[in-house]
Amino acid sequence: MTTAQLTELQQLAGAALGLPAEVQMVLKPETDLRSHNLSSITAIELIIALEERYGITVPEEELLIENVCTLARLEILVNRYVSD
Repeated sequence: MTTAQLTELQQLAGAALGLPAEVQMVLKPETDLRSHNLSSITAIELIIALEERYGITVPEEELLIENVCTLARLEILVNRYVSD
């Protein structure tokens, strides 16, 4: 994950979770976002933000909290659906 990708995912996840900027910027790729109040509702909000930002559609069967519980997993999910 590049620094730019990390920063973008930190901001998207942080906004969905309502985290202040200083907390967003210290999220690591392996940080479990459930420790920052990621719930099923905020997971869906985060997926919607990813869909809007990257122009992707995440299928219903992929709408799982496990797919968005870390920035590394967010990257995998996005990469799976972004067309080159």
